[in-house]
Amino acid sequence: MELNFYAPTSELERYRYRLETHFREHPPATLNEAVASIQELTGLKRSPSAVGKFLNALGMAPRRVGRIPSKADPEKQEQFLINELEPRLEEAKQGKRAIFLSMLLTLSWVPFSAFSGRSPASL
Repeated sequence: MELNFYAPTSELERYRYRLETHFREHPPATLNEAVASIQELTGLKRSPSAVGKFLNALGMAPRRVGRIPSKADPEKQEQFLINELEPRLEEAKQGKRAIFLSMLLTLSWVPFSAFSGRSPASL
């Protein structure tokens, strides 16, 4: 006994190689940009969700973009490194202070100083 289910294929499959090479050379920044490219190259208009599924089938997943802190001041960071962090690390090497590493929720290692008999204001 044979079971033959109807499994429609997208019309975009006919243009798969052409679209894949185009998108590998010129990755779209948005789904709407990919929709416009597909319409220009093939003449087929597809919804952004259909184009997203097609791009996923090609192995092209959306990229996650990291953020740069808007208020990061490199000069203040340099001053902190020279004036505060390095002296504390030197005290730790001399045994005057304990340094611990803590794993935060962001999964990055951040050094912090323990209170070594001093008031919190002197840290």
